[in-house]
Amino acid sequence: MTQAKAEITSLLLQRHNIVSPEMADFSVLSQKDMLEASASIADTLTILLASIAGISLIVGGIGIMNMMMTTVTERTREIGLRKAIGAKRLDISLQFLAEAVMLTFVGGVLGI
Repeated sequence: MTQAKAEITSLLLQRHNIVSPEMADFSVLSQKDMLEASASIADTLTILLASIAGISLIVGGIGIMNMMMTTVTERTREIGLRKAIGAKRLDISLQFLAEAVMLTFVGGVLGI
């Protein structure tokens, strides 16, 4: 393959009337070179998209956390009433966790 590249380069140098190979106004690439370049671009884009997805997940998690914190603050009386009638801390936590999971699931489905 390198012999073919060398022959093509010398032919193009002759046809372009270029004496020094450093002054060449062209480049000769093999299919392997092109494949490596496209693989490098694909890897870079994969990393970029993974970074964007990670940032989006973090922002979404912060949004859900803030919404659930507001919900707990607004429902303090309900939490107190449930504790007064015998609800355990775990039961109340599971209720809010279930609401957060449902909110996340519905938001994900609507987002798609």
